[in-house]
Amino acid sequence: MGKELKISVPDPLGKWVKRQVAKKGYGSADQFVADVLRREKSLEARERIDALLVESLESGPSTPMTPRDWEEIRQAGRRRFFERRKK
Repeated sequence: MGKELKISVPDPLGKWVKRQVAKKGYGSADQFVADVLRREKSLEARERIDALLVESLESGPSTPMTPRDWEEIRQAGRRRFFERRKK
């Protein structure tokens, strides 16, 4: 069970939520709101990734990856994997 969070919404919005629950097959308004919040969180992450991609594209000319570059990336990935596994 998640953390309880009580919210108040204007009546028209509350009615819309109830219609969405019925229309989309959610078990409750709580489930619908949680789904909306998860989607918003995902959108925020996508926007962060997009901004980083744009930043990288604008950072200057690209250079070819070398075998050493790929090996360093693999080693960093392995380190992160084992660090997370310890937690």
